[in-house]
Amino acid sequence: MGSPAVFHLLNDRATARRALQSQLLLRQTGKEVWRAPLHTHTPSHPRQVGEAWGKNLTVVIAGLTNTYASYVTTFEEYQAQRYEGGFTLFGPNTLDAYIQEFKSLAKDMVDGAPLNTEDQPRPPNLLSKQWSLVPPVVTDSVPWGMQEGAERWSL
Repeated sequence: MGSPAVFHLLNDRATARRALQSQLLLRQTGKEVWRAPLHTHTPSHPRQVGEAWGKNLTVVIAGLTNTYASYVTTFEEYQAQRYEGGFTLFGPNTLDAYIQEFKSLAKDMVDGAPLNTEDQPRPPNLLSKQWSLVPPVVTDSVPWGMQEGAERWSL
């Protein structure tokens, strides 16, 4: 998965949505479900995610994914906020959409259903459209007057 800036450069929300759908991450360890969001969440958001799964599981939310997908707000927060509400990828129902997909994944996990990834969306390969501000390595050698593996100084 490439830099999130690519999606802004391409100005292609459909591409961003397809890529994000392929990045939903859940992991169950005992009675804990680890959820790795792609976004910045507001204070009410984790509570609603936890309530959606009931009291039998502990939901741990940890930002461990490799991309960024804007803010996710509750429907009520979306109505009241300007920046966070306006910078959600799927609009006022973003949180409900994520909860729906995570509940489906959680049910499959509990049922032991195999994950069918054949018909799932795949992120496009955008490597050719990315650019970097990090200069390339020009030379990679030992300092002048030194040999490979030589001891520089001893203690």
